[in-house]
Amino acid sequence: MKFPNLRLHETQAKLSIILAVFGFGLLGILGVFVFKNFNFDNNVIYVGTKGTFGKIRQPGVFGFTALTLVVTAIGALLGFNSLGQKRNKKQSFSWIGLFAGATIAALAVVFFIAWTNLKEVVL
Repeated sequence: MKFPNLRLHETQAKLSIILAVFGFGLLGILGVFVFKNFNFDNNVIYVGTKGTFGKIRQPGVFGFTALTLVVTAIGALLGFNSLGQKRNKKQSFSWIGLFAGATIAALAVVFFIAWTNLKEVVL
């Protein structure tokens, strides 16, 4: 199997979009972990040891937040690195990868802060 040449700026731009799409999927999974059992009346997230996720919910939130941030940060940095290069014929891919990665990373941080501030333990 031949690995892509990451020295080429077009390859970096394409990879930044691929990582942004993968990060968007991870953000969706993180959203399910965070906002399961959200009560709109009291603005709280009920967390218990029993139920659908049980004991894996809190490590899942921490893990998916970290994984989403790493993947989207790499994608955003690749998009930023390939911006403005003369040989990069896919400048739009660089812009999309940069802004999608940065936006998804910011949303992951917002989801994590919502989790830490709104969770309420139910026995």
